Amino acid sequence: MLTNDLIKKLQEADPDNKYHVEDSNGAIVDVSNLPGYYDGAGCYIKEDDTFVVDKKNNKIRLYSMDFEEAAWDDDNIEIIADKKTKEEYLKRIEEIKEKRDKHNKEWLYKSLHGILEKYQKGFIVRQPKEKKIGTYNCMKFTREGHLSKSLCQGDCGTIINSGFFKPVEDRYGIMWQLDMKMCYIMR
Repeated sequence: MLTNDLIKKLQEADPDNKYHVEDSNGAIVDVSNLPGYYDGAGCYIKEDDTFVVDKKNNKIRLYSMDFEEAAWDDDNIEIIADKKTKEEYLKRIEEIKEKRDKHNKEWLYKSLHGILEKYQKGFIVRQPKEKKIGTYNCMKFTREGHLSKSLCQGDCGTIINSGFFKPVEDRYGIMWQLDMKMCYIMR
């Protein structure tokens, strides 16, 4: 389906522009124009009902967020429903947040343990000066005589948010220095 076809179908479904649009996964949060090869081939159905897999031409990607993702991300959620249904949703939100908090604590412990093991082996975490602090996926473990290794997004989050590390600017960029006071407190 081309963009104009989608717009036409949306206008047919809601000629007075009264309703919010969602896809089968939830609320649409973003739209991007991407190369056909990016993140899997683009797919569409031609007018003769042929299913097409296309890695050569750009595609328009709709991104959506469902209720559980919104609750996990702690987004501001408004529930428009009868009292009983609203209570059920509020209870579900609390369950999701409890699950999220448990998951985050477990991940932080596991991630922090792995990072501290690397520090014990003489590695440090660096990032380029031109990347602002808080930018994910720009941090690398480095050590004299070793190839540097990029940190995953979760480990970057641990470095930034755990309180165990502080950024120190030097002539090579930003070094994430281990805060020894935090290590002492955790003993």
